[in-house]
Amino acid sequence: MKEATNNTHNGDQTSKRIAIVRIAFGLVWLADASLKFEPAFFRGIFNIVKAADSDSPSWLNWWFHSWFRVIGAYPHLFAALIMISESLLALMLLAGVARKVTYIGGAILSFLLWAVGEGFGGPYVAGSTDIGAGIVYVLAFILLLSTDTSKAPALSLEPTLRRLLRRRSADGTLYNHKPLKTIEQSGK
Repeated sequence: MKEATNNTHNGDQTSKRIAIVRIAFGLVWLADASLKFEPAFFRGIFNIVKAADSDSPSWLNWWFHSWFRVIGAYPHLFAALIMISESLLALMLLAGVARKVTYIGGAILSFLLWAVGEGFGGPYVAGSTDIGAGIVYVLAFILLLSTDTSKAPALSLEPTLRRLLRRRSADGTLYNHKPLKTIEQSGK
């Protein structure tokens, strides 16, 4: 009995540690997202991608030139998409909701920001000292995805939202709406 209690306690502590890392990561994303609300980001998004291409290897020219064409056609749209994506990602990390989707989406967004905005971490020339932060974010999301497996995560709104969504009335329907079978049978 004592061993089961210890395992439960250790699981709770692990869940809390993972939640603290998730929330700290959410605060980092929130700080980053807040910078996207600056007018300079909207005005300079094309230049950010252009700068990432400046010292890239010639075999990557096709990658950056395709992004130049797409972002150049709709720079404000892409700036808004990045701003909204980063803001939603930060809020979802902080709230601890839809964690699996959040971690996968965060890894994809981080990879794209690293590959396009950071030029795969370049420039790759003599004297380069690192490969950029974006790829580390990808790995952090993969780590969170592989370790945050609790059905009732600590410091999360997810269990509360699940209870609200599963609330049933006396006749077994969700939110007192007519069951689907009743709608189908009535021919409406």
